Amino acid sequence: MDHFGGVLGLVDEAGWSKGNIQVVAPLNFADEALSENYMVIGKMGRRAWWQFGNLLPANENASIHAVLSFTQSNFLFAYAEDTLEITKDIVTHTIAGINFEFMLTLSAEAPAEMHTWVENWGLLNTDENAVMSAHNFLTLRGAKARDPVKWTTETIEMPKSIDSYFNTRGHYGHLKHNSKEVYQFYVGWWDGNPAGFQHLPPVERVWLTWVGLRLLSSEANGITTTVTTDGVLKARYLEADCLEQIGYAEESGIRRNFMLTGTQELRHGKKAYPEPDLDESFLFEMPLWMMLQSLEIKIDPTMAEKSNGLSLNLEVKDTNEMFNIIISQAVLISLPVDV
Repeated sequence: MDHFGGVLGLVDEAGWSKGNIQVVAPLNFADEALSENYMVIGKMGRRAWWQFGNLLPANENASIHAVLSFTQSNFLFAYAEDTLEITKDIVTHTIAGINFEFMLTLSAEAPAEMHTWVENWGLLNTDENAVMSAHNFLTLRGAKARDPVKWTTETIEMPKSIDSYFNTRGHYGHLKHNSKEVYQFYVGWWDGNPAGFQHLPPVERVWLTWVGLRLLSSEANGITTTVTTDGVLKARYLEADCLEQIGYAEESGIRRNFMLTGTQELRHGKKAYPEPDLDESFLFEMPLWMMLQSLEIKIDPTMAEKSNGLSLNLEVKDTNEMFNIIISQAVLISLPVDV
């Protein structure tokens, strides 16, 4: 969860639901905020615990900061639907007798963001666009980025019902690299394992074979994930020692947190990851098409293939919406129907 979620710290739900309080947001904020956080909330949430050092003790040998803050909030996340959407590049609105000038800064530090200028107070709010630090082009917790690179599981397969079709085979475009680009678009190029964060180029591997910490951590990680004998403990501790030293040498607080959380997990085992505590306002404010889209992403194609041909109509009376939901070729499809 990033950039928002603390609205309940300022006002209770009754305040904005009755229209007593103006909620101002940049263009497309609702779609970006809900889709980025809801579609991949499990994976993104777990990575955020690593990035912000929530699982580490706060001391000089563990988590010292998360750069933009000391850590991330562990409390309830809430969402309030905007009552005023900023759609022009620069526009002024008067709220409670005060002139606010808004400037859209889409696809800057966040996909939907804006600056606010209050001339009477000499106040400029640039959100996270102007900070005393380099920005993350792709945050370690996983989020949308622009340039595709390759990473994903190698177990993904075409549904058997269409795998034999000539036009679904990988003659030009291929399921393996296409699926990797989809993964990268929503989550990023990296799998979240500290050992794989900085792979060495081939030339450097020749010079540093079995010597450099980065190479050692990568090689040890291969052992800890494949060996099942007692020797796996030595490999785990070796990888932990490497990640610890890499973490101590990191200038970036979030990279340090990732390395030291990996160290802690290798030495002491995995800790339980608290599920993100989302306020029910997320579901109440989420449009129906987005809920259905999340189901399309989460469906198990192996199970769905057993239900090929399923078709049903979903009608929601209070919003006057209707969708035709079908399962075809192990894919869940929701089609809006004009009411």
